Amino acid sequence: MAAEQPGDRLLTPHRPAPQDLAAYFHTGGTIGVPKVAPHTHAMEVYMAWALGCTGAYLDDAVGLWGLPLFHVDAVHVTGLAPFLHGRPVVSLGPLGYRDKTLMAEFWQIIEHFKVTGFSGVPTAYANLPPVPPDVDISSLRAGAVSAAPLPKTVCTAFESSTRVPMLEGYGLTEATCATATNPAFAPPAKGRSGSGCPTSTSKPSPSTPTGSRLGTACQGRPGSWPSRDPVSSPATCGPVPTGPPPTRRARSSTAGC
Repeated sequence: MAAEQPGDRLLTPHRPAPQDLAAYFHTGGTIGVPKVAPHTHAMEVYMAWALGCTGAYLDDAVGLWGLPLFHVDAVHVTGLAPFLHGRPVVSLGPLGYRDKTLMAEFWQIIEHFKVTGFSGVPTAYANLPPVPPDVDISSLRAGAVSAAPLPKTVCTAFESSTRVPMLEGYGLTEATCATATNPAFAPPAKGRSGSGCPTSTSKPSPSTPTGSRLGTACQGRPGSWPSRDPVSSPATCGPVPTGPPPTRRARSSTAGC
């Protein structure tokens, strides 16, 4: 099929509009209740462009994909974003970071493919093997982490062994992927999620849970983190599995399908 397509465009009779639904993602991390978050084509194209503004996909950048494809980080940070910016991505295979045999040679993979950056969750970083003294990982520029608060010990261990910064970000499935992140080549701000994505109006309000990373931005006061930007989901379908199946009508609803 690929051989039948030109290199600069896709030949297809279907031309989706920006607000047409592109994907459904199962999620429950935000409020602890299983649900489905729909993404439009506009949301996903914007996110791919906005992630490029971090500088992560410039020049000879080479990405690494290890998270499962049901995770928005895998689809966007190590998928659509580098593809939009014309950069290659090395796949760790179906099991990704959970492949123990492959992970035993993780740093050799970084060396062989000259990977410049990869993204993962805190547990993935906590389970990385030690960097062998005879492996050259000088191509590596940074590691990116999100999805859960990053333990200081994990961050310190990674940065001391690789001698590259750990970039912390904040995002959620209902906002496509990333809402705020540290720039790829700027000094990381410890304990903070960096600046908002372009055109994002995200900022903490006084109900963010005390002690969370968002609470740090709010000086420890309880609060929330409202977000209004091109990546905000038009609806949340669910809760799942008791809710009705997602449909295109989800675009006109904010209370569920």
